[in-house]
Amino acid sequence: MSEDTKLESSTVFSEILARPALTRRQMLRTMAATSAVVAGGAVLAACGGTSGAANVTLKVGTWPFAPLPSTITAADKKTPRKKVIADVLQTWLDNHKNVTLKFTGIDVSTDQALTAAILGNTAPAIYGGFADASLQAAALTQGLVADVTDVYKSKKVDDLIAPYAKDLWHSIANLGGKYTSFPGDLLSGGSGFFYRRDVFRANDIPEPTKGWTWEDVKVIAAKLKDINKGVTAIGGPSYLCGYLMNSDLLDAGGPVQGGGGLIGSVPDPGTGSNWHWKIDVTKWTSAWEDRIGLFRSMINDKTVFVDPSYWEGSVVGQFVSGQYLMVPAFSFFYSLGGFGPAKFSDLQKNYPDKSLDDLIGYAPYPHGANGAWSSSIQPGMGQVSFDPHLKSDGLDAITDLYLYMFFGQGYVDVRANTYKVTKDPKDAYDYIAPTNTYFKNPDVPANVTVEAAWGENFVQTYLNVAKQPIIPAYGMYFPPDGKTGPSKDTHADFLSRLSTTNDPIPDILKKFEDTYNQQASSLPSDLSSDDFKAGARKYYAALDKFWKENSTSFYVGVWQEYYHNDVLPRIS
Repeated sequence: MSEDTKLESSTVFSEILARPALTRRQMLRTMAATSAVVAGGAVLAACGGTSGAANVTLKVGTWPFAPLPSTITAADKKTPRKKVIADVLQTWLDNHKNVTLKFTGIDVSTDQALTAAILGNTAPAIYGGFADASLQAAALTQGLVADVTDVYKSKKVDDLIAPYAKDLWHSIANLGGKYTSFPGDLLSGGSGFFYRRDVFRANDIPEPTKGWTWEDVKVIAAKLKDINKGVTAIGGPSYLCGYLMNSDLLDAGGPVQGGGGLIGSVPDPGTGSNWHWKIDVTKWTSAWEDRIGLFRSMINDKTVFVDPSYWEGSVVGQFVSGQYLMVPAFSFFYSLGGFGPAKFSDLQKNYPDKSLDDLIGYAPYPHGANGAWSSSIQPGMGQVSFDPHLKSDGLDAITDLYLYMFFGQGYVDVRANTYKVTKDPKDAYDYIAPTNTYFKNPDVPANVTVEAAWGENFVQTYLNVAKQPIIPAYGMYFPPDGKTGPSKDTHADFLSRLSTTNDPIPDILKKFEDTYNQQASSLPSDLSSDDFKAGARKYYAALDKFWKENSTSFYVGVWQEYYHNDVLPRIS
């Protein structure tokens, strides 16, 4: 290996997959960038590029190229995937002899650490953490991400994106013709319930279909408890009730708690620099009582069990062990591990005579009783941003390397060459739906397909989610706001009381509304009232068009009254 292509290392982080589990916060943060983070650990970093034809030195963590050629151990060489990754990376280095990769252990595991690193000019060259359009726009304004519009176009990134991912990508990343990020490498099939298909079929329980309801969940939960000899058969985190109420969009939307709801908040453009959002959940008290009443009835009947210590990653292990027959989880957990003590495919070890398709089914979360649904059952994809301090050669090198490993021949080679060793189709298709154009790996036999690896039923359900219409996201319509609203702890406490107590629902709603609005009244915003109103008019007009086209029952029964009475008078 030449001096120019050698890889220098100091302290090497252990891979995330070697950890017993990720927390939900860690998972969401890493997935905001790219699913490859989950499989790798640390981040790629850079100490800057150079102008002209000079050499480029890029600092590298264990993501996304673990293990590096210079750090591969004898044990790594016995692990087909690790050896292949090192070999594929070396191929790129051999063709880019002006690039040196130097290992670093820089910590960007929190938003605060990442921001400090960027501002201190010690940042990674590639990172996540700015996970939606509003955050990307604000990050660009604040100098926290590079404007990659020119390199995005010169490398023709649009041509590298799968057809089923392209519309979604532009809906979250095209900031008026500008790009501050490249696409993450995995399309998510939303969130929902995984269930034991073999148990459902053996007991004549209808499998969930698109548009099923939370009333259906209650019926299924009772039947599964009977089948399970009186033992609760559905388990999940306490915030499962949040998915239920967000199916009706009853919770707050916009920047209040991440946009999971909608009609529980209203625009409230104040004077001067006041925060421009307000909670208005008490208006919908009867609907909240109905939905939370349904949730509490399942808890009180002991047909569903929730625990504050659970999250989607931990319940996978309980599903595989047989403790639960139905659990909530993110769709991509099906083929990717590292989120808990087990992965879904481990279940097959207990039933070697059955295929995964026979054993496991997946259904996105139910629709709401009012005809709505939440963004949790839409497809999703991450964004990868780049250090604004990189000079042109550094930015060109890191984007080229990223595209090679996840959108080009490197992606194909890692999976095809691993398959050649293991002969396991799962090694050729660790992603059900990559955001690149290699849904079918061209370098494995024709009969080695993603359906052969993971089951035709699951793959089809996953791809059907990719066709789900995308609810307009507020971040695409408002100017960037560098300020943040009230602490999200207020909302977390609200959700906890709803899900883990039998306290009167009207009292819980009022406390949340009063506490949030009191905090919001004294908080600033970078947006003027006029700028906020202009963005709000565009945003709510887009929502009006969306719900009119996609759900007549929600549009007529709920949306029109909310839009015309609660929204338009405030932003006209």
